[in-house]
Amino acid sequence: MPQGTYFTYHPVLDGTPCDAEGFDLPPDQPPDQPLNHPSHPEHDTWHPFPSCGHFELANFIFYDLIDTHLYDSIDSISSHDILQNDPDAAPWKCVEYDIWYHDPFFGEQGQWVWTDLMTGNWAWGQCNTLADDPDCHGTMFVLVILGSDKTTVSVATGQNDYYPLYISAGNLHNNIRRVHRESVSLVGFLSIPKSHNGSKEAILESFHHAMEKPEIVKCADSHYQRAVYGLGPYITDYPEQLLLLCIVQNWCPRGTADPKNLDGTQYMWFGWGIIDDILPFTAYFLRADIHELLAPNILHQIIKGTFKDHLVKWVDEYLVITYGEAQAQLIWADIDHCIAVGQRFKQWTGDDSKALMKVFLPAIAGHVPDKMVQAISAFLDFCYIIRHSSLDEGDLNALDAALLRFHDKRSVFVDTGVRPNGISLPRQHSLCHYRHLIQQFGAPNGLCSSLTESKHCKAVKEPWRRSSGYLALGQMLVTNQCLNKLAQFQAEKFAAGLLSQPLLPTNIIAVDSDSINDGDLADAFVDEEDKPELQAIGQLIGVLNFHDLMDVSLCPDFNGKVHIFSSAVASFYAPSDICGVNGMLHHIICSTPTWRNGPAHHDCVFVEHDPTLQGFKSLYIAQVILFFSFYFWGVDYPCALGRLFETIGDQPCPNTEFDANGQCLISVIHSDTILHPAHLIPVYGNDYIDHDMQHSDSLLAFVAFYVNKFSDYHAFEIAF
Repeated sequence: MPQGTYFTYHPVLDGTPCDAEGFDLPPDQPPDQPLNHPSHPEHDTWHPFPSCGHFELANFIFYDLIDTHLYDSIDSISSHDILQNDPDAAPWKCVEYDIWYHDPFFGEQGQWVWTDLMTGNWAWGQCNTLADDPDCHGTMFVLVILGSDKTTVSVATGQNDYYPLYISAGNLHNNIRRVHRESVSLVGFLSIPKSHNGSKEAILESFHHAMEKPEIVKCADSHYQRAVYGLGPYITDYPEQLLLLCIVQNWCPRGTADPKNLDGTQYMWFGWGIIDDILPFTAYFLRADIHELLAPNILHQIIKGTFKDHLVKWVDEYLVITYGEAQAQLIWADIDHCIAVGQRFKQWTGDDSKALMKVFLPAIAGHVPDKMVQAISAFLDFCYIIRHSSLDEGDLNALDAALLRFHDKRSVFVDTGVRPNGISLPRQHSLCHYRHLIQQFGAPNGLCSSLTESKHCKAVKEPWRRSSGYLALGQMLVTNQCLNKLAQFQAEKFAAGLLSQPLLPTNIIAVDSDSINDGDLADAFVDEEDKPELQAIGQLIGVLNFHDLMDVSLCPDFNGKVHIFSSAVASFYAPSDICGVNGMLHHIICSTPTWRNGPAHHDCVFVEHDPTLQGFKSLYIAQVILFFSFYFWGVDYPCALGRLFETIGDQPCPNTEFDANGQCLISVIHSDTILHPAHLIPVYGNDYIDHDMQHSDSLLAFVAFYVNKFSDYHAFEIAF
């Protein structure tokens, strides 16, 4: 068996490059010179723009300048017509609805690791099916990912709801799709909900022929390949899933269980919620079944659904049932003050819900039963495992264990009267399908409705605000057409190397950054820093006798300068995040006596002390008081003065599963031992917090703290 990470490629559908006629190229033969290369004899470098400056100006001011000449230049960019009005839009209740769209046809060890969509079983199974056709041998299998989500552009000027349909290529890596650029594109606007399936069939009509026999396409590397297409996962939330599957409310989109007991035994029975007069749109396409293609949805099923709409709401209901409305209001005010948010949770957005997940457990501990805290802790474990960019078999086993704990502990909501009739909710039930969906489609963070929601602003809301507001849809689509053409034109010029240099006047020459002496830069930065003598550091940090921190007899004489810094960058390896350079990421750690003209800002960090141990046992927690460095005998020593916290016990808290820290001591540590930023949350206890206390006082006002493993999913994975 190979050692380390390795890939297994399909033996038949291997994406063999070919020429424009479809004949295989010899191995390692370079592609023909692309037409957009500046040296190509038939290529007019910046047409239809007079120069690079004209293009960059047009690209920059497009949203602010309405000019007929600018529209004409953009429209003349070589491309197929982006937008079409479907002439066959069916009438609905004697009223015609237009479907606006454009043609979407475009060109460790011993454990299975699921990352991108193509690492899943579903894509492999599709390739096996296509391999039975000799015409598909050597082809490239291209998955078509679809996503739809209703959005409202204005609630004050009428019913301005739109149903955009988005498209993406499944061959893209998840980290490319998550950067919210052109990897997800607007393909059309759907009509009224009941005709959505017919609309999708019309929009995707051009894929029919290429789903059966390969088409020759030119790829981004300028090679031609034979491509065969197939419908991939569909990204949407639960209400839209009901429309896609033609089922009624409260039924599971993937199972056949009784809606009153979704987590019970799966069985078939009469009257199981199917609307029999509507056919799913996938019925008209080869190798496509919408029941198999529904993608997992971290945002709507886990973050907004199970956490915000269920668990947080149930905690609120428990407090009202147990203490009454008036006392519950006081408890919520104390919880709000503990996490320094100052508002009720039901008003939070999706991003705020993600932030709330990080600090919710310690804030409610003591106000609710321990079993309730344990249930939410188990759910958060499930959530943070799901958010990893790569998942292996061990992660899936941990996922199942967390889900089992959650199902066991959540019975507290039934016992306390919050859910007297039991818990049978489609969004919570969807968690049971995640293991299978990961095995089918790879890591879920590349197939989340946050991708389509983030696209709403650029594709729907901003074009709507740009329109006159009257019959706005056509104007919005023209705006999207111009944006797509500009993005395509810009990508071509980047690929040709024409936009790699800054736009400067003709008499100005750009300076090559590689030619700058690093020592000169370092001297320039040092000159701007305070350089107090060693004896003055004690006064700066509030420790009058700085030499008491060490055994001075063991130290050599030093009379040089000490450079003080207000921040540092911690670089670390994230095993589940393989984007960047081999998964290397970084965070900025601050240590400054004042932050934005306010109180001091001193971050906490994980510090390595014994790499032979596992997880948190190998780490210290420290609050950085000061970053400094000095030169001694020609060697640069980057250091930090930190307040090290003492660990309480050798096991996490049984309720929150957070590790606890108490008293601290001050020590100088080497900066290379700093691993990752850490987040400490006070152990609040049962008493209410003084409302005069500020968040900047928390590390001094309390004697014990939780080490928050939910500060981000990197800390969850690395330190625990």
